Amino acid sequence: MVGAGFLLAAIWKVLADVYNAPLASLVVAALLIGAGLIVMWRLPPKPVLPDPAQRQRAAGARSPLYTPTGQVPPLTEAFFFGLSVALDMRGRKR
Repeated sequence: MVGAGFLLAAIWKVLADVYNAPLASLVVAALLIGAGLIVMWRLPPKPVLPDPAQRQRAAGARSPLYTPTGQVPPLTEAFFFGLSVALDMRGRKR
């Protein structure tokens, strides 16, 4: 990185001596913008993250405290499921 900085300064110095400083600055800026665009084009796409509700459901499904079996009424099962997710999240924060 340091070598690239010295190379860039040398390019600017040569261009400023041959032409003028504003033109040298424009050429160096164009080089940097072009390099930045090439780097951004070559980067892999940003991963798509699930929303917080999906992450909580997935965490609750992995929770060892309670797994829904369907043997109790749905309201009771939902309460136990929510309780297990809350206890699991509380344990992770500490």
